[in-house]
Amino acid sequence: MPIFTTRLLTDELPAELLEHGPGHAVLGFTLTHAHMNAGQSCHGGLVATMLDTAVTVAASIGEDPAARRYGITLSMTVNYLAPARVGPVRCTGRKVGGGRKTVFTEGELRDLEGNLLATASAPVKVTDYPQDSL
Repeated sequence: MPIFTTRLLTDELPAELLEHGPGHAVLGFTLTHAHMNAGQSCHGGLVATMLDTAVTVAASIGEDPAARRYGITLSMTVNYLAPARVGPVRCTGRKVGGGRKTVFTEGELRDLEGNLLATASAPVKVTDYPQDSL
C-alpha cells in the first residue's frame, strides 16, 4: 500500500516517513528556495499540505501498519506560528480521539532545532482504499 500517492509528495516536495505506529506518524521534508514565497518563508498552503499529510497518515495507521487505510481530511484548522525556511523540517501527526470511521488528529511542524512553526487540528474520515487504486 503506498504511503504517498500524489506527485506533489513524491516528486515536488518529497516526503519521507521517518517513524510510524498506531495513530502516530513523523514525516520529513526538505524545503528548497522553490517552496518559498516573496518573504522567503514557505508558502502557507504548502505548510498546510505537510500538516494534512502527517495527520491523515497518522489517522490511517492502526495496530497493523500493513493494513493501513486511507484518511480523508474533513476540515482542518492551521495555526502559523513562525516562518518555515529553507532546510529540513519534521511534521508529526497523531490521533487524539474519535471512533472507527472518524478520528480527531493534531499535527505539528518543527524545524530541526525543535522550533514550533505551525500546528493543525483536523477530523479525518478513515476508509478502505478504493479497489481501483490498489
